[in-house]
Amino acid sequence: MKTISLITVRLSLVAVLLLSLYGQFILIPNADPSAHPGSEGGSYWLYAYMAAAVLGLFCVQVILFSSWMLLNLIQRDTILTDKAFRWVDAVIWATGTAVVLAGGVALHMVITGRVRGPIGVFDEFDVTVLCIGVGIAFGLLIIILRGLLRKAVELKSEIAEVI
Repeated sequence: MKTISLITVRLSLVAVLLLSLYGQFILIPNADPSAHPGSEGGSYWLYAYMAAAVLGLFCVQVILFSSWMLLNLIQRDTILTDKAFRWVDAVIWATGTAVVLAGGVALHMVITGRVRGPIGVFDEFDVTVLCIGVGIAFGLLIIILRGLLRKAVELKSEIAEVI
């Protein structure tokens, strides 16, 4: 990978990490549950949603850190080694955790009818499909790419034996 590409990807990762930290430590903790429409008699659930959002952002940060480490392996030309699998597995587990969190929150919102507010255009079903469907698609893509990485590592080992 060219140096300019690596720098661009790293800057993007840093920007997304800074945004996630801002959301995790400033936006979410300072959110006012009483400002949410319909929060009377059930605002305690908003705190659970806030905790799930913080944990979801932590999952995003794990994925960003793993991506950074995979970029290091690419830069050192050691991506086709077994070291890469630990970081790819971290991405898979973080994605799965985020999907379960989002699915739990979305399911609770659908069951209790709490899907209102800023989205407005979507109904409960759409929110559930977006949260879970996108996460599952991303997770499956990473699993497929992990299989391709495994095959590439095996082929590199075979070529090294021949040479």
